[in-house]
Amino acid sequence: CATDGAAICAGCSAGYHLSSSSCTANTCSCFGGTAATGASCTTDGAAICAGCSAGYHLSSSSCTANTCSCSHGTAATGASCTTDGASICAGCNAGYGLSNSACVATLSEATIDATSGTVTAPFVHQSDGYAEIPEGGGHTGAVLAFTVICNGNATATFKAEIIAPDQRSDSFLLQLDDGNKYIWHTLQGLSWFWSSLSPSISMTAGSHTVKLLGREDGIKISALR
Repeated sequence: CATDGAAICAGCSAGYHLSSSSCTANTCSCFGGTAATGASCTTDGAAICAGCSAGYHLSSSSCTANTCSCSHGTAATGASCTTDGASICAGCNAGYGLSNSACVATLSEATIDATSGTVTAPFVHQSDGYAEIPEGGGHTGAVLAFTVICNGNATATFKAEIIAPDQRSDSFLLQLDDGNKYIWHTLQGLSWFWSSLSPSISMTAGSHTVKLLGREDGIKISALR
């Protein structure tokens, strides 16, 4: 301390650095968010983030852009990708429409893979890209559900690409949302084929759940259209 009463620092508190014998507050920077201040800004001039803007997440004191995914469409980017790793769609491929940030099939055009449906046991997805009610396991409680969008009020029918080896495994129950259940006899075949038309059901414009309910075990399905 060369001069009595002088302001001369020997060291600085957290968030400050020594500059010409004085303690000066550190200044941090942050791309994609808000820079740290005070004791959180541990080194003057460092890139240290305290929080991130929409579309970014904090990773090791830096703000990194979120990455989203989207089946059957274009993934959201920027502020629209609100959570890193989330499945959020910004737009959809032909034959699909946007519903709750996901791309779901529009009935007028699309063929829907069975693996896109949600299964309830004893319906199961198989690694070869189809769903089935395994033979001998019973069918009670089996559900394969698809979310679809109807472009307008319509009467709809469906076909399924199936293997139905015999008369004990050649039908589903068809249900729209939580409505009536209709028996759908699909015909029989030992290799993949397109079934007979389903019973017709009336649909209003908008998003719906089309359900195939188990009626017999031993039937396989790879697609619905």
